[in-house]
Amino acid sequence: MIFKSVGTILGSTVGLRALLSVGWFSLVSNLMLLALPIFTLQVYDRVLTSRSTETLVFLAISVIVALGIKEIFDTLRSHLLIRLGNRLDQALAPRLMRATITRSTRSGQGSSQVFRDLSLVRNTLSGVAVTTIFDLPWAVVFIVLVYAMHTALGHVLVLSAVILAVLTILAERTAKPLLHKANEEGRKAYQWVDSSVQNAEVIEAMGMRNSILAVWEGHNRQSLSSLSLATHRGSLISAIAKGIRLALNVCLTAVGAYFVIRNEITIGTMVAANIIAARALAPVEILIGNLKNLLSAKEAIERIAETLKDEGSGKASMKLPVPQGWLNLERVYFIPPQAERPSIKGVTFSLEPGTVLGIIGPSAAGKSTLAKLIVGVWQPRSGSVRLDGADTYSLNKDHMGQYIGYLPQDVELFEGTVRDNIARFQSCSDEEVVEAAARVGAHGMILRLPKGYDTEIGRGGSVLSGGQRQLIACARALFRSPRLLVLDEPNASLDPRGEEALVRAIASAKKEGATVIVIAHRPAILSGADKLAVLADGQVEAFGNYRDVISRYTPQAPKEGQSGGKTVESR
Repeated sequence: MIFKSVGTILGSTVGLRALLSVGWFSLVSNLMLLALPIFTLQVYDRVLTSRSTETLVFLAISVIVALGIKEIFDTLRSHLLIRLGNRLDQALAPRLMRATITRSTRSGQGSSQVFRDLSLVRNTLSGVAVTTIFDLPWAVVFIVLVYAMHTALGHVLVLSAVILAVLTILAERTAKPLLHKANEEGRKAYQWVDSSVQNAEVIEAMGMRNSILAVWEGHNRQSLSSLSLATHRGSLISAIAKGIRLALNVCLTAVGAYFVIRNEITIGTMVAANIIAARALAPVEILIGNLKNLLSAKEAIERIAETLKDEGSGKASMKLPVPQGWLNLERVYFIPPQAERPSIKGVTFSLEPGTVLGIIGPSAAGKSTLAKLIVGVWQPRSGSVRLDGADTYSLNKDHMGQYIGYLPQDVELFEGTVRDNIARFQSCSDEEVVEAAARVGAHGMILRLPKGYDTEIGRGGSVLSGGQRQLIACARALFRSPRLLVLDEPNASLDPRGEEALVRAIASAKKEGATVIVIAHRPAILSGADKLAVLADGQVEAFGNYRDVISRYTPQAPKEGQSGGKTVESR
């Protein structure tokens, strides 16, 4: 199963030609290795009896040349496997990046662990374990040669090979569950490290270091314990395998000597059989010693294959025309990843280009979930979200994404410069970047940064304040005047001046014919909205003209004997 996994990843990625090349180098290498037992056989049986110096010199030169050729082909084989590992990385890394992003948006389970898996597989391909796999079939040839020398010697070798094969199976079955547990706990420990780094301020401020450390140590301890136990058992089995090899040498020598005494074989045959037998069993012993790495690589291959299932599935490749901004939601129903209850229940409404829709509602009403469905991050369980008639989830994001502007509730910036983040890391003119920043009133703020637009913002924009991050994210959403603009609480960290600039930016986008959706908890940002939707428990409780709807949900002073109007907590 281990060898099948390695062969699958090689075959599916670099093709049969590469496998055949490695097999050809292994063929030459193992053939040249036969020069040593042949040399030994000739020296003992001919040179020592004929006392021919010329023959000895010729044989010595020949075997040195043959062994030199073997080393050259071994080196070429290793270089080829290293190149195969690099090609594997180059072929899979971009696909894994796309698949990881897709998996993260759908289920929140995307992780950088898969790239550590890829590195493990690449290193395993260029290691001694894989070259040994290609040498393993030659053990059969060497066993046949020993049988040709004498049947009894062949029986001894086969018995040793069977014992080593049983030890290999035992080692795999013993180590596999332990290594699986060690890898699982190790991944959990890595995830806790990543989570701790992302939430370092919370941990430090509320004195959570010791409790977080305790959880991490628990996972790490379990991982080390399982790994240590697997290593100890593997070392024991490896030691037994080495002992069997030494015992084989003794047995072959004793049996060979017995038949030499009986004049059934020569001394040269006995020594040559020992050399060939050692070579026949060496790959099995090496595999036992490297079984832990092979099992880990096998699991890594399975995780890579599982991750690649999410690569681009459901995404259309056809490039559609520039959308006008017609947005239609029809009976949209959605259950978030890892949730049991739906958060969106039968939402239906339509917007025409140039319309600004405000969305309000209480906490957990499904507002942010609806935003993700509209921009195509998530796929509805049933119903549809369409932009100019095309399903937003199935759009070719590489092409259509440039016409969509999205500001999530949790602002996400990337390590790089201010300019890179506003430009979405695309090639563009400086004027386009400045225009996007100016539309949300961020231009002056950016110029006051140490290096202006070339300021490095750090991981997640760590060198910026919350308001600065929000403005830059808004500028990114408005970059190149998108046709669909979805802003989830865009003024959460803005001061009144920033809010005014954002209101002007929304009005400008409306004037350009964009369809704008704004989720907000402060009404000021919705002053220019045409329509208003009130979301409650995943359903549209009210939808219509902004002033008509807002009047129903704005607190009013109650008259005597009357209660006030409806209120909505829009946070």
